[in-house]
Amino acid sequence: MARCARARPQYRGGGGNGYLYALGGNDCLVVECAATGARHNVSFRGPQTSGNVLLRLVLRDGLHAADSHMQLSVANLVDSPSLDREYLEAAYRPYGDIEHGQTISQSVFWNVRGERPYRHMRLPVAVISQQFGWGYVIGTSGPCSGVTVPSGSGTEPVDHVEGLGEGEGLVPRSLYEDELSHRLDRLRGAT
Repeated sequence: MARCARARPQYRGGGGNGYLYALGGNDCLVVECAATGARHNVSFRGPQTSGNVLLRLVLRDGLHAADSHMQLSVANLVDSPSLDREYLEAAYRPYGDIEHGQTISQSVFWNVRGERPYRHMRLPVAVISQQFGWGYVIGTSGPCSGVTVPSGSGTEPVDHVEGLGEGEGLVPRSLYEDELSHRLDRLRGAT
């Protein structure tokens, strides 16, 4: 999916309503899309949700975080998003008729730009990462470039964070595009 814009669902109440990009499959590529004013602008929704790439999303004014929402999705990449009064959350969730529990593992938040903080946060946090096993937050920038990495709930080790506030100089700018370029170069060399 590329260059889509979705905004302001009519109903943002509980029970899975008002989600704009709700990923429930694997190996999806979502490029240069925008989401504004949803209950959750983006949501990874369960164990079948793995290997997805969200590239250069623009997320604004979510009622709640753009998040990994339900039972353990694995190996997703959120690459070069722009957040305005929005944040990304990968954390243990004690909610749901069947507890959501550990929601994500082995996923990467790469080159995150935070413009303005989420309206209910006192600190300028762009990412909360409490992944099961290993999780990565690499490169943040903008006025709201903080990262919180809670421990506990069986999520040790604490997620890896580097390049805090240094995303503008991050090399490569896009992890997905760099990897794609290397793979295409190898294919060209093989012919």
